[in-house]
Amino acid sequence: MSAKKVLITGTSGLVGGILYEHLSQFPERYAVYGLDWKRAASDPGSPGRTLPDDRFYLGDVADFDAVQGAVDGKDLVVHMAANADPEADWEAVLSSNIIGSYTVLEASRKAGVERVVNASSIMVNWGCRRDPETRAVEEAAEEDLPAAIPQVTHLSEVRPDCLYGASKVWVETLSRAYAEAHGMSVICVRVGAINKTDENAACQRSWWCSYGDIARMIECCIEAPADVRFDIFYGLSANPWRWMDLDHAKAVVGFEPVDRAQ
Repeated sequence: MSAKKVLITGTSGLVGGILYEHLSQFPERYAVYGLDWKRAASDPGSPGRTLPDDRFYLGDVADFDAVQGAVDGKDLVVHMAANADPEADWEAVLSSNIIGSYTVLEASRKAGVERVVNASSIMVNWGCRRDPETRAVEEAAEEDLPAAIPQVTHLSEVRPDCLYGASKVWVETLSRAYAEAHGMSVICVRVGAINKTDENAACQRSWWCSYGDIARMIECCIEAPADVRFDIFYGLSANPWRWMDLDHAKAVVGFEPVDRAQ
């Protein structure tokens, strides 16, 4: 069986770069391509990566022609490119997150791409942190945690509290529309806190995700059964303070995190 041709958008970003490095370790399974508006990593502390000229497309995800040229001939697209700043203004969010996400899905549809994996975010649930029970869990010592922590799931009400979070609700909704109307397989991953040191901070211990766990989560989505047409999963490590569900991802695509916040 020939290697799957996988295009990753946002390879200059932290998560896109992590995923590119991970999948590139398995050339017999994946022929990995990148698309971004620049080749170099956005953050000097991000993992290094080498994208061969014949595997890299220079372009903005809001540019339809550039995206169409990149997705043509690919089996799968992993859409990581986005403006992830919670304080980003409307123009920044509109171009990268709204127009860019539509462009990737529509170009993928026209190209006959088998599956798109879209980066969503735990920010779609950020309002839940204001609930007393969630706040109590986040502030508790590990030995004081309740035996059962109430879980926010993919079926829970979304509660974004910024334009970035709201844009990811749009991404999830648009993904569902393409799955329903066009029969595409579109999977959304609500990515947790990933930082350039691959270590969790105390303020991130509920929603931290290691490099290894996010790479394995996305790979599970790439390899999901063909009958998974639309779904939403959380991309998190096995943190004791976690109030977001991971059981659904385990049941559907077999994802089990191996790292945990300390």
